[in-house]
Amino acid sequence: MAIEYSSTQEIGKSPKEVFAFLDRLENAPKWLSFCKSLKNLSGGANKTGDKLEYIYDQGGHIAQMEGVIAAHEAHSHIKLEMVDKMFQVVVKFDLEPSGDGTKFTFTSAIKPLSLMAKILLPVVKATMPSQVKGDAEKLARLIEATA
Repeated sequence: MAIEYSSTQEIGKSPKEVFAFLDRLENAPKWLSFCKSLKNLSGGANKTGDKLEYIYDQGGHIAQMEGVIAAHEAHSHIKLEMVDKMFQVVVKFDLEPSGDGTKFTFTSAIKPLSLMAKILLPVVKATMPSQVKGDAEKLARLIEATA
């Protein structure tokens, strides 16, 4: 049973500019809670099917997930799927033109895979809505602050 939350923000930059920021995976730790590093292991420009390495810090515990770019549609959609022994995580970034800017929707879904993860699920459920909203707001501020 996965839990999923989304947050939508209006960003005063074009979908092309927002997508370019998101597509630079090294930007992820600047706005994505818990993210220490997100790397494309396949090399070259990001594309569907590329392998990922996601390193995160959850309460002082550094862990790593293996992942894949599950969808990569220029200027409109990115979907990343990551997994470790405790959780399966799917994050989606959806972009739509909105006036002079972009309607950005960030969705995060987490599925527990182990007994320990299932025990932690109530904590995840309690904190995830504010985390997803806060991350989307931080992203919007970062992108709007860029030239």
